[in-house]
Amino acid sequence: MRHDLQSVFRALRREPRFTALAVLTFALGISAATAIFTVVNRVVLQAVPYPDPARIVYFGWGWNHGAHSGSLSARKFQFWHDQAHVFDGVATVRSFTASFGFGQSEPDIHGLRVTADYFRVVGSTPAIGRLFSADETQLGGPPVAILSHQLWESHYGRDRAVLNKQVRVDGTLYTVIGVMPAGFRVAESFDQPQILLPLVFSPTDLEYKGNDYNVVARLAPHVTLAQARAAVAAVMPRFRTAYPDFIEPEDVGVILADYRDLFLGTYATALWILLGATGFVLLLTCANVANLLLARAIKRRREIGIRSALGATQGRLVRLFVTEGIVIALLAAVVGVAMSMWGLHTLVRLAPWVLRGGEEPRPDAVVLAFSIGLALLTGTVLGAVHAIPTLRTHKYQGRLPGVLIGAESALAIVLLIGAGLLITSLTRMLSVDLGFQSTGVLTATIPRTPAGYDSAARVWAFDQRLLARLRTIPGVHDAASVSALPFNGGLNIPVTVEGKPDAVIGAVYWRAVSPGYFRTLGITLVSGRDFSETDRDGTPGVVIVSKSVANQLWPGQDPIGQRLDVGRYRDKSMGAALDELPREVIGVAADSRQIDLAVAAPPFVFLPQAQVLPGLLRLPAVVVRYTGRSAVIGQAIQEIDPRMPQPRYETVDQLVSGSVEFERLIAMLMGLFAALALIVTCVGIYSVSSYAVASKTRDIGVRMALGAPTGRVVSGVLRDGMLPVVVGLAVGLVAAYMLVHLLTNLIYGVTPHDPATLAIVTAVLTVAALLGNWLPARRAARIDPLITLRGE
Repeated sequence: MRHDLQSVFRALRREPRFTALAVLTFALGISAATAIFTVVNRVVLQAVPYPDPARIVYFGWGWNHGAHSGSLSARKFQFWHDQAHVFDGVATVRSFTASFGFGQSEPDIHGLRVTADYFRVVGSTPAIGRLFSADETQLGGPPVAILSHQLWESHYGRDRAVLNKQVRVDGTLYTVIGVMPAGFRVAESFDQPQILLPLVFSPTDLEYKGNDYNVVARLAPHVTLAQARAAVAAVMPRFRTAYPDFIEPEDVGVILADYRDLFLGTYATALWILLGATGFVLLLTCANVANLLLARAIKRRREIGIRSALGATQGRLVRLFVTEGIVIALLAAVVGVAMSMWGLHTLVRLAPWVLRGGEEPRPDAVVLAFSIGLALLTGTVLGAVHAIPTLRTHKYQGRLPGVLIGAESALAIVLLIGAGLLITSLTRMLSVDLGFQSTGVLTATIPRTPAGYDSAARVWAFDQRLLARLRTIPGVHDAASVSALPFNGGLNIPVTVEGKPDAVIGAVYWRAVSPGYFRTLGITLVSGRDFSETDRDGTPGVVIVSKSVANQLWPGQDPIGQRLDVGRYRDKSMGAALDELPREVIGVAADSRQIDLAVAAPPFVFLPQAQVLPGLLRLPAVVVRYTGRSAVIGQAIQEIDPRMPQPRYETVDQLVSGSVEFERLIAMLMGLFAALALIVTCVGIYSVSSYAVASKTRDIGVRMALGAPTGRVVSGVLRDGMLPVVVGLAVGLVAAYMLVHLLTNLIYGVTPHDPATLAIVTAVLTVAALLGNWLPARRAARIDPLITLRGE
């Protein structure tokens, strides 16, 4: 083996151009596969960074119409925490953003409120200090906190004396009792928490019936998921009896599912598809390197003949070629892993959310093993292909390069079709009618609410002063406020027509808006009027509904003047925080897509900012039709209340664009891989055709000397070069037809077998292949037969 390695390295050093070309070509495929596998390994295979994740389950709630929610209300959580004995802990969390520190300029940090069993469920304990005690997780318990390792390092220099010191979070003092280990991550959080506080439920929280809490549990030892489901089903009648207002008679109730399933949806599917696409790119680069090796093997026939004459067996020669293939592949793996790290850094800069708030992934032992395994496998195959001309010299007719070109064409057409479908889908998604005008509107979101804004009157007073100030700024054409900006999610609530408990919608998105919101955002009022300054606390409640709500609740009727119970499901209150008298419908707004571009406009209800329900109270964001400097908005906010943090600025166009960043990333990467596949395929076609022309120079010269016209020579070269391409295209189209169904959940507005996409992609690859063959054909037509014969 050592002698083989020495021979391989001597041969590669003698041909540095060949070696560099082979290694770099191969490295392209390995780097793409390594980069995407690193992301898959981090956010899919290691999506649940807890010990024994297979024993963690999450709770959901099944309704009577088959749909389900992936969360529970506080009361439901408390019941199952106390009643279910098949679990080794049941926990829930609630994320928050707060100010931190004692200085004049307090930075904002992300935090997590957790219940007592949380650490037992995730299998983690503080690196120093202790967990929350029982009394610290009860209402009225002492305020305590556990710091993240990152916050401990950045603010306290890893000083262990931080224990029992006090920190200020949103103006409240907490005593530090622990520090989490460096590797601690929260699976569901995109912004990793820097501080953990106890989650304590107030009586109002327990009374509220909305399913707002994500609940997870760890199965008790020797308990299976099926047994846990059976135990939960057995306890359900007890819950129905104890809390009839929290469940409808026909509801399914609690459902349990594997916690890992939360991370195996469309997001994971797209990453697996991208990994498959990189596999195609790797195969394409392998085919190109294989053709390089085949051409080189034919040139080495004399060398191989000498080795055979000196006693080298065919087995020894095959081992030599396989060793050479593995060496080239391993060198490419080294270069490819380095290239993948650069690619990962670029990917994280383009789409940091892809890591779910974790650190930038780097190739670990699993990723390195993956890359080395790819190199060994493909290197062995390359070596075997390299040996074919040696083992079958008298039979080798140049068929294998054609087979490889056909395979490249098949792989390339599959990738191009996938990329074409995803790009077409993204284009159509961005061209849908939003129902509002996104251009020329700037938004400002205040990330956290200072103390004192605990009533609708106080929020409305701030809102009025701010909007009045903004309207005085030169260049501001209109200004309004809204509780949640487009594509920033939002909770939903039930609505019921007064006196008609069956005229109900169980889940309607809501927005609290100021007068002028519809005008500022360009949403059409189909009928009725906008909110006015007189629609405030103490006056009769009013509401504006979207057209879809009006059509569903009052089909064929005029909804203006009708009365609507907002926050009530049939005859049941959702809790004291949402209890109020029915509201009068004063307007109908056109439907607008403010949640997801890929689905029809959902039902909405709009409440006046001055009459917002206590349970829905929040500091609003600002929308301004303005094209000047964004900083003046922050200055206006600081003028009204200096305690306000600096807002986050985005245009509505950016909000729209950001809502499809996942789809854009997938389309961009698939397009990149498809473009790389097209280039590699064209280079391969050109190389094989050029080599074929060079090897047939004498034959072409003789034919031309005997009177063969130039056109026949060109057509002959094109025919020989295009035949494997056409066969490969046919095979690739069949393969694509069978594979594109994998994209069904990733595309919008286009079918998986879209004829226009198939036709365009086929035409592009055909034209590229013709160009790759035409250049060598043109060179063949310029061969001078006299020079060729004289050379003979």
